[in-house]
Amino acid sequence: MEIGDNPLCRDRIKAWHAALPLDFKLLSLHLIDQEDPYFPDFFADRDQDAFYRRYVESKLESALAWAPDEYDAMAHLGYCAKFAPYPVSKRPLRFRHAPDQFDALFRLLAEGGKALEINTSGMRTMGECIPGRELLSRFRELGGEFVTLGSDAHVPEFVGGWLDEARELAKACGFRYALTFAQRKPIPVAL
Repeated sequence: MEIGDNPLCRDRIKAWHAALPLDFKLLSLHLIDQEDPYFPDFFADRDQDAFYRRYVESKLESALAWAPDEYDAMAHLGYCAKFAPYPVSKRPLRFRHAPDQFDALFRLLAEGGKALEINTSGMRTMGECIPGRELLSRFRELGGEFVTLGSDAHVPEFVGGWLDEARELAKACGFRYALTFAQRKPIPVAL
């Protein structure tokens, strides 16, 4: 189940999820300072580099606020770019936007044994998975061992879309396994 983190009600979210007998907990963050970049108005009068940096800072803050035993993987790192009104060539989130914050986040995930989701929904809006090759490679360089694969479909016709491409991307970045879960226990699946 995806855990949509929100600092304003995080304690309630944690309590609710702790009580559920789930196989898998995927930590996500959609709100940046209580605003959602899904909506076009979000981008009015915002500097792309500053906003993307704040997004990565928010993802790091979210990961730090959850104990390692409260989630299994981090979801769709790069959500901030999916609906951004920038040219496709400039839309994706890149390491240069927040190098120190990315490194801190990737080390935290790697040290906690967490997987990073490769989400194929970015293929629909910008022609690449989120996160992309550069960020996945950096996660691997800093000790990340596992990924999960997800299509974030929302509608039936996209269920499982581009998972073969995500698998090949993971392999190209040096990952050997994707994780699936049963009763919160990771099950490595060879890519």
